[in-house]
Amino acid sequence: ITQGSKEKGKVNPALGHLARLINVYASAGMMPDKMKLVAVIHGPATPVVLNNEEFKSKFGIDNPDIKLIDELKKNGVVFYVCGQALADNNYKHDWVNKDITIALSALTVVPTYQLRGFALMAW
Repeated sequence: ITQGSKEKGKVNPALGHLARLINVYASAGMMPDKMKLVAVIHGPATPVVLNNEEFKSKFGIDNPDIKLIDELKKNGVVFYVCGQALADNNYKHDWVNKDITIALSALTVVPTYQLRGFALMAW
């Protein structure tokens, strides 16, 4: 997930795509517990990983992505944020939503999963 939301206060569209992907497969009979989905967040999308307190401090509104991230996590999605993107944005590790794992770099996580047979879907 590389892009931020274009509208202040709106859920990041890539998270919506991820939810739709789960729903499409579920409607075809493949339930979330049979899927392995990993989301790697970096670049302009990095603010979605902030906990509500820090997001509100920085942007003046509640983080609109927290609820959907929680639902996706309950449906088996594993979330990572690029540690380099956190550093680039001067975000402290303890500001990150507890449902998201901090990775050394998106440049390490993405190819690691690709070598394990995962397909890259860039949003």
